[in-house]
Amino acid sequence: MIISLNQSIPTIMKRIFLLLLVTFLLYGLSSAQYSEPTQSRFTSKLFYWGAGVNIGGFYPGEINDFLNDYYSYAEEILGSYDMMVYYTISGHGSFFFTKMTELKVELECSGSPKLISINSSTDYYSFNRISPALKFNLHIPTGGRLSVFFGPGASFNRLKFKGPDFKSTRWCPGFSFQVGVMLRFRKFAIEPGFTFNYINSNEGDTDNPPSVGADEPEFIEYYLETIEFNYTGGQIGCTFYF
Repeated sequence: MIISLNQSIPTIMKRIFLLLLVTFLLYGLSSAQYSEPTQSRFTSKLFYWGAGVNIGGFYPGEINDFLNDYYSYAEEILGSYDMMVYYTISGHGSFFFTKMTELKVELECSGSPKLISINSSTDYYSFNRISPALKFNLHIPTGGRLSVFFGPGASFNRLKFKGPDFKSTRWCPGFSFQVGVMLRFRKFAIEPGFTFNYINSNEGDTDNPPSVGADEPEFIEYYLETIEFNYTGGQIGCTFYF
């Protein structure tokens, strides 16, 4: 049997995220008023709300092992069984107690889709997370509108692995460290940055699977009960404050 694997992230999703990033950046640059004094209206506020988009890389090893075992009977022609890329959208509420200290309340929604085509049929898998988080950032002004920031964060994560005939959900804590720059304009700000997330739910030992086929319900149930849900990885993106 021949198997054809679609890319884990459809091309159309890549284009949408790139378009969002480029649109916001161009809008920010075209709207900037460089004649305004450094102490703009933006820096005088105490609370800001915003939204962000990110693309991330990770390797959920035991989920990828499950997919490789499940389709071990088929010949791999194009692509990979592995999930390695995810997309994130987020909402933010940020409190700036001073120009240098930020406390951020955040809600992130991430997804890593996978399409696997076998002959004329296609199976869809997804590994998703919803993560309310609290982050603290220290901002270091570098002159003018620009500041560099870094800081830690903590989150509580809902992880879901879903396939054509099953789904499994876990809850676990997580930790993060973020670094980036904030570029302030008169009415809004742009904050590109990098975040490393440590999010891992390890439920048990998968070294002794049942002696049945990988497509048998007993095998799938065993894996869903014991498999490690690992969303540890890094992401880059941009937050837009208003």
